Amino acid sequence: MATDEQQLIQDILGGRTEAFGTLVRRYGAPLTSFVACFVAQHDDVDEVVQQSFVAAFEHLSQYDARRASFSTWLWRIARHTAIKHLTRRRPLFIEEQQGAVQSLTDSEADDLLREATDARIAILQRATDLLPPDDQLLLHLYYAEQHQLTDIAYILDTNANALSSRLYRIRQHLAQLIKRFEHEAE
Repeated sequence: MATDEQQLIQDILGGRTEAFGTLVRRYGAPLTSFVACFVAQHDDVDEVVQQSFVAAFEHLSQYDARRASFSTWLWRIARHTAIKHLTRRRPLFIEEQQGAVQSLTDSEADDLLREATDARIAILQRATDLLPPDDQLLLHLYYAEQHQLTDIAYILDTNANALSSRLYRIRQHLAQLIKRFEHEAE
């Protein structure tokens, strides 16, 4: 598919702009799922997806297949588009919630995150919703879509080592939120 995709991109750059519709059909649904992970409103998701495809079309000549696959490049554009959209429409995130929770050991955090009861999953979703969009995106790309850290690093414009550390901090933060929410529910 990579050769087919590269040929398609060359055709588009050569003037067959209608061929871009093939890329839209190929990546429309996965890109919509990707954007929906951190943009809540359905209408907003559609808007961000459309803006992302427009930006990709406008900057297609800048795409470099040696640096990333087309989908990774497109996801990066969508991330930037979504972040701009969210900063215009969403209130600021409060990263540190009130009510400190004592720090947890790695095994305590892992145990809290591993247990998959319905109640725990609901609490985990509530805790995840409190994370900044980039952290939610990182979790989705790594755990749900199972992308490699190198691809995620390209999408998020950072390096893989930094992401590994960030994933660790996010897991710790989520475990602390779960423990706090469960304590509040008692």
